[in-house]
Formats: sequence, structure tokens, C-alpha cells
Amino acid sequence: MSRGSLMRFIVIGGSSAALSISLLYIAVDLLGIPYLLAFAAIFVGINTTAYLASRRMVFPSTRVGLHSGLLRYFAVTSISLTINSLALILLVEITGIAPVPANMILSLANAPLNYFLHKRVTFRIRHPGQTGKI
Repeated sequence: MSRGSLMRFIVIGGSSAALSISLLYIAVDLLGIPYLLAFAAIFVGINTTAYLASRRMVFPSTRVGLHSGLLRYFAVTSISLTINSLALILLVEITGIAPVPANMILSLANAPLNYFLHKRVTFRIRHPGQTGKI
């Protein structure tokens, strides 16, 4: 795992999260858009942008096609979202941690795992000398 590429991945993910929260606030609180509709639209838009940024700045050596990589990216992201949602419920309901700090803890804890999953599944990047299909 390259420290530089992991740091770029964290910057892209952190920026995406901050932008998602900001856009959700604007959409729901200022514009009155129903929160589920706003969340879905923002999720798709932000994650598409994050995929393109990760493809260019974190995993530029990928040979995975643009569209198939995007589908893989959303699959990994959706699974991560589901697991993190369940973990968030546990942290908030059982430990009593407030939702925002709990979300921050999960985001930091999962960044290396998400990096690895996107590296190996979404972009199919291997170390030199590695063989076999993923």
C-alpha cells in the first residue's frame, strides 16, 4: 500500500463526505427537497465524481474499463455503506456516541479497508509479480 496513494484516497473520500453533508443540508434544510430523494441524488453524484477522481489520481494504472469500473465502485461503496450503517447504529445506540463523531470514527477506521477493496476489486491493481484473477 503506497502511503501517497492512500493519502490521496483519504483526501478524495474526506472531501466527498464534506461535500455530501453540505449538499444534503442545502437540499433539505434550505431548498426543502425530501431527504431521501436528496440523499440518493447526492450519493450518486458524489460517488461518480469520487470514482473518476480516484481513477485518475489514486489508481491511474488501472486497465479496468470506465463503465465496468464505475459499476464495481458502486458495488463496493454500497456494501461499505450497508456495513457502516449497521456499525453506526451499534455505536450510537449501544455505546451512546453521538452520530457525527461515530460516523467520523467509522470513516477513519474504514479508509484503509475501502482503499484496499477499491484497489483490488474496483480497479484491479496488483503488485508486480502477482498473478491470477481476482
